[in-house]
Amino acid sequence: MGFRTLVDESGQLAGPVLQGHVAELLDGGVVTVLVPSARAALEVRRALADVAIALRVDVATPRAWFESLWARHGDGRPIATSSQMRALTWGLLGDDGLLRRSPGMVELVARVAEQPVPEGAEEAPGLSAVQREVLRLASKVCQRAARHGLAVPGRLLAADPSLVSEARRMVAVGFTSLDPLTEALFRALPETGLTLVCAAPPGAAGEAARLVVQELGGCVADAPCGSRPIMRNPWLQTLLDTVFTDAPALNPDGSLVLLEAGGPEAEGELIARALVQLADEGAERVALVTRDPERSWRELSPKLSSRGMAVCGSWSQPASSLRPVRQFLAFARQVSDLMAVEESWGPLETLRQLVDGSDDSAELEGQLQEALSASVEADRSWWPPRAIVDFLMTLPALVPAARVFRLDEQWRSDRSLAPGDVIAELATLGQGSEPFSRCLERIRAADFGAAAEALLPLAAAARNRDQHRALLAVATTAREAEALVDSAALAPVERLDLLGRALEGRSVTRSVERGRFDEEPRCTVELVSPSDAAMLRQGSADALLMVGETAEEAPVPGARFREGTFGQLMEAIGLSSPIPAEATARATAWGAWAVPTGRLVLERSLHDEKANETQLSPMAAELLSAVAEGSPHEVLGEERISENLSAKGMRPEPVVTEEDSRPGQLSPGHARVLVAREDLASDTLDASSLPVVSATAVERYLECPRRWFFEKALRPRELDAAVTPLAKGNLVHRALELSHRRARQEGGDAGAYVGECFDRLVLEGMAGAEEGAGAVPHSLAEERGLAELRQNLQDVAAFESERFRGFVPRHFEAGFGFEGPPVTCGGAHVVGFIDRVDADADGRAIVVDYKNKQDQSVFREYGGPSKPVPLEEWVPRHIQALLYAKVLPQLWPDLEPSGAVYLMTGAHRGLWGIVSPTVAPRVYGPSLTSRREGLLTTENLGGAPFSEVLDRAEEVVAQAVRAMESGDVAPRPCDPRLCDGCPVVGCERRR
Repeated sequence: MGFRTLVDESGQLAGPVLQGHVAELLDGGVVTVLVPSARAALEVRRALADVAIALRVDVATPRAWFESLWARHGDGRPIATSSQMRALTWGLLGDDGLLRRSPGMVELVARVAEQPVPEGAEEAPGLSAVQREVLRLASKVCQRAARHGLAVPGRLLAADPSLVSEARRMVAVGFTSLDPLTEALFRALPETGLTLVCAAPPGAAGEAARLVVQELGGCVADAPCGSRPIMRNPWLQTLLDTVFTDAPALNPDGSLVLLEAGGPEAEGELIARALVQLADEGAERVALVTRDPERSWRELSPKLSSRGMAVCGSWSQPASSLRPVRQFLAFARQVSDLMAVEESWGPLETLRQLVDGSDDSAELEGQLQEALSASVEADRSWWPPRAIVDFLMTLPALVPAARVFRLDEQWRSDRSLAPGDVIAELATLGQGSEPFSRCLERIRAADFGAAAEALLPLAAAARNRDQHRALLAVATTAREAEALVDSAALAPVERLDLLGRALEGRSVTRSVERGRFDEEPRCTVELVSPSDAAMLRQGSADALLMVGETAEEAPVPGARFREGTFGQLMEAIGLSSPIPAEATARATAWGAWAVPTGRLVLERSLHDEKANETQLSPMAAELLSAVAEGSPHEVLGEERISENLSAKGMRPEPVVTEEDSRPGQLSPGHARVLVAREDLASDTLDASSLPVVSATAVERYLECPRRWFFEKALRPRELDAAVTPLAKGNLVHRALELSHRRARQEGGDAGAYVGECFDRLVLEGMAGAEEGAGAVPHSLAEERGLAELRQNLQDVAAFESERFRGFVPRHFEAGFGFEGPPVTCGGAHVVGFIDRVDADADGRAIVVDYKNKQDQSVFREYGGPSKPVPLEEWVPRHIQALLYAKVLPQLWPDLEPSGAVYLMTGAHRGLWGIVSPTVAPRVYGPSLTSRREGLLTTENLGGAPFSEVLDRAEEVVAQAVRAMESGDVAPRPCDPRLCDGCPVVGCERRR
């Protein structure tokens, strides 16, 4: 004789069959109804309350009911939670050492330990060595749990099934699959005490429920049947009756709709529009079935609330997947790591040892090599400290967002940043906040639970309920986990790993709600998972929308691989579910399809996140195959990005409107802003005021207006500081300046000091000084680059020693135009920095501009073969040094411009430019005799005086400034090689 069985052929979870049977049992006392999930329990309670029989009925999941029974009649031990089982497993794997302590292995062993595995299961035939080891470890986990005073339900049932033998008036309903613990519990119940209510519609949709009854020894064929159809759309009722059968396809009537998004970015807007349409047609309640409720809530709630609809939902997820939990753990790990290396961090320790080093240049070079090696070998995986910045952004009660952004920019731009610098900044924040200060203290003590608990006041002050719940979960889980493991012997990183694994086993429930509080919502949309949707009362929603109906998002795996390694192991020891995965999937899908009374909508994306084409999910394909072609079909592409991402689905109002739409042309007003000072607002510009330009900007514009526009207006740059050409150039400039100054003060040649000056700059930069900080190496390649740069400088110094005879460096890195009297040239205010000005005893001056470029553009213009050019036709590309020479008398009236040259400081050394013939032999030295054909003097420009050459350069500057002001940004590269590395990827002139 098997369990008593009743069948509800309408497929209702809590229909008249269940209600009538519970009413009968109530005459004998309290009735217990077992259901597969918490959502099913809620729906059953509501249904029983509707018929006034809920007062003496206990509705619970099998595990919850057993835990309640154990609490009343057990031996006093508490039931071990999944979080505690993972903590015990983590500790065992670390002690045992036979299996790696990986997240997957911790989860596998902990899950197996929770199942009703019989004694000696590891000796079953056909097991692999790893499977036997997993079973052995699972038994040891249960033994450790017992030593800590914890009880494991699965092992309790396996050891003593009589624990539930006295149960009476038990009813089970809604089960379409059996996990090992549920099956063991049902088999342990007395046959006379359990009734199985089989909510199974005829055909394949009810196969899973019937198989569950048969597996437990019940008989469906002779069971009493009952049914009370729900009032729904007749076409939908016919579809439910014929799906999964060979019946002829139904003619569509609009009750089934398919939505297809071009890609993931269009899904939110497509779903929102469909829900608005349903609301317009009179739908008051819509169930939205999603496998990723967090994403659906994030993307849909702002769209729906802005369109007058309310959104709500409740779902469970591992605590480890909560964003605030992930952010805190990452913050704690990074702070703990930085604290551990704060005092002994490689580069800092090496620099401390070098503070009292010798002034001898040879010894200094060796010290530099030692410091560079320490810098390269140091673990900089923490730089920049992103995890710290991300977490600080969640604490507005501690630090304003604007300050966090400044900190982020400061840390990202500092290549010499040391762990102690970050910790000191955090300590400064802690001085104004006792909770944060206490948090840092507990992190230093590796007490991460207490650190999370210390931050609770800050989360409460910010009214951040999600963060408060997450920190509380971390604090509680940490106390539980560390009580089960010898935490005193654990390193901080091990404590964090233990905490992370334990949080994976803690389930938290998120309940969310968003709507229009100033008016009644047009419609209420509830987010539910597919399994919860199957538990909803039939006819409880006007419409149902299932999202993510692709084969990847909603697969139906084969029975053997349904649960991967765990499922295979359970099958090997005879504890696997006997219900085919396909039957369970059909039952779940049918249960969801039976919820709406008027409209059923399916949604899928035609392409996934990698732009690969997708296929319909198996269940959606079966449903659509039951309907003839012609069902309503709506498509939305991803091309209209702004509308798809907008809360209201509308294109945002433009902030700036460009009047002139000709390619390569800006409006005059916008062009004026572009070439003006950055601290002037567009509405304060005076039409009569001169534009402000730099010599570098004019040179870049002459090279290519389009590239200049993108690099100046858009300023593409990396977030994290790199050893850029600019950083290298600054280091070169400063080293050359210091070496020349020492040569003037101490005598001798600058080449004797340049290596030592370079070494000191790099060492000071590594110690935190601004100069040289941009070139601190983080890799072997960057270290080799610095060594090459140092050698280049020494070669340049030797190269210089044979040139500039009779000239002495007078000014270095001379800034002008930023303060004091304005400096004008070509109808514009000019600003800039002159690298160097050399002068002889007669006041003749040479402007020297350093170039570290590896290309040969300067040589091709000035040093290569050239024919004489009429001065009025000459348009110099490299005009920076000439412009500096032109404004020289405005800065130093006692100096007479006599030349403008470029000193190449890279691997290709050279000295190129234009000088007056009277000083050319002294300036160029050997370069003049070896390159007579080059444009090195004014002779190839018609023999004009140098002053007229500068006047021509000013004319070119004036033309460029007028073009800038007019908004001419058409692509005109003066050299095809400029297109290499240009940020304007879509330029029509790109070669």
